[in-house]
Amino acid sequence: MFENSSTHTARNIRNIASSIYQSKGTRGTIQTKCAACSQEEKVQRKGEEEELIQAKLIPQIQKQENEVAQPPADAQPETQPTATETPEAQADAPNTVAPIEITGGGPEFSCEPTPMRRADFLAEPDTDDSQLGLTRLSVNQVVFPEANTVPMGNQLTLEPTFTSVGEIRSIFTTAGSYIEGEMPATEGRCPGGMYPIRWSISGPAAQKIREGEQEHCNDFQYAFESTLKRYEAAVNEIAGVRTFASQAAANDYLEQRTGVAPVDWRSTFVRLAEQTLVRDQRNWHTPDPAYSDPYYSDCENIRAILRGDSFDHIGDTPSSDIIQ
Repeated sequence: MFENSSTHTARNIRNIASSIYQSKGTRGTIQTKCAACSQEEKVQRKGEEEELIQAKLIPQIQKQENEVAQPPADAQPETQPTATETPEAQADAPNTVAPIEITGGGPEFSCEPTPMRRADFLAEPDTDDSQLGLTRLSVNQVVFPEANTVPMGNQLTLEPTFTSVGEIRSIFTTAGSYIEGEMPATEGRCPGGMYPIRWSISGPAAQKIREGEQEHCNDFQYAFESTLKRYEAAVNEIAGVRTFASQAAANDYLEQRTGVAPVDWRSTFVRLAEQTLVRDQRNWHTPDPAYSDPYYSDCENIRAILRGDSFDHIGDTPSSDIIQ
């Protein structure tokens, strides 16, 4: 499966994007796990009732050629993090990724990233210490539009239909500091060996993590608007008004109107929703932390600091450029 940050054999800190698509049967879940990833993409089976798309960003510890080296013994003791490096730097950062508006309104689509303390995030289902965020769409909960006909005189007409995605679960790790994983440092002012990693997420970094999850929300929403909402409108505008000689004739008409045969409406939506994985596969959500050797005053841990500028590509690419 994924490279796991709990496997502490790394020689350097590196953040890599990763995705996994699990598919089995005709029902399932679309899931993105963001804010820390591996570049590996695999297919995993998860029972006859689930279809799962996962994209996750992992603050991953990865084997490298060189260990984290400490400075010479005569180097000055390292300073503590500055105000902008610490989780206490809570100044609001500009929100570069806003939710896109849905034309239908109501309960048809809801996806709002929710901040959580690290311990609370890890207590949620489907999370682990390789993730900073999770956005999940269950395909099982989607109400797909249908093109069903009913008698109207001696002909057939379409029944009104309805489509809805409902509420999408989206959570992320908020600003804070926590110990997770370990990595080696060579001998210097502190002894050589393995050290715990103290991760620090600043306020602006947490905002960027939230925006990364919002991008996945927006991608799901754009896929919904581009497919299921269009198909619903095509049916309802002629339901009870236009007549057809057969169900096949009604299907042909709808295919001409929407560009997609009704039998393919479901698979078209799922295919477009999967495109959100591109953000992680191309490392657009992958943070680049600042890190340091163990504190020379106590030699207790190695620091990995996430700031707002640790995320280079969040906010650069709208959903319309991804969902095609």
